[in-house]
Amino acid sequence: PLTGLVLPSTPAFKTRGRLLGSLAPGKAVWEYRDFDGVVGASDLHGSLTYTSAQPRPRLEGRMLSKKLRLVDLGPLVGNSSTQEVTLRRKGRVLPDAPFDTGRWNAMDMDIAFTGERIIRQANLPIENLSTRAVLKDAQLSLSPLRFGVAKGKINANLVLDSRDKPLKVRLNGSANDLQLGALCPKGEVMKKCFGQLDGVFSLVT
Repeated sequence: PLTGLVLPSTPAFKTRGRLLGSLAPGKAVWEYRDFDGVVGASDLHGSLTYTSAQPRPRLEGRMLSKKLRLVDLGPLVGNSSTQEVTLRRKGRVLPDAPFDTGRWNAMDMDIAFTGERIIRQANLPIENLSTRAVLKDAQLSLSPLRFGVAKGKINANLVLDSRDKPLKVRLNGSANDLQLGALCPKGEVMKKCFGQLDGVFSLVT
């Protein structure tokens, strides 16, 4: 409510940077330049610009995390620290809680994000990620969405459209050089997992 920004309910955070602003009526612009911050146990660095405009304000910029703990992004997918414990007990990777898209039409966004090193559960072999996140007219696209997974790579394009209920999803991409040994659970089964996985995939809901 203080800033007008539509932000997720993240863990405790702190940040330091240079804030510049223009308070022209109806078209205020705030620039947060060269900031360094911490969200939970993850670090964040970058620059952001917030522009007051019609029909929606706009947030754009770039962010880099040298050490990204996936649980700190939990609120983005409806997850919480309590849910993470439950997911580990059930052997799941992603939560089954619904996405909260109620405020997706309150702001537009264009953010380039890179996570160089991923801190995650042992059964989720994601090593790094990069994406461009664009939110416009209640539709969120992550394109390109790139992961380092199981010593290989996944390149994808993801669109989440909250203008329809239930949420519509379009996902397509390719997997290259994924090592089966890194995908298998630890133990006897892992010793029998050899080879490489390549392919393409598509999902529409």
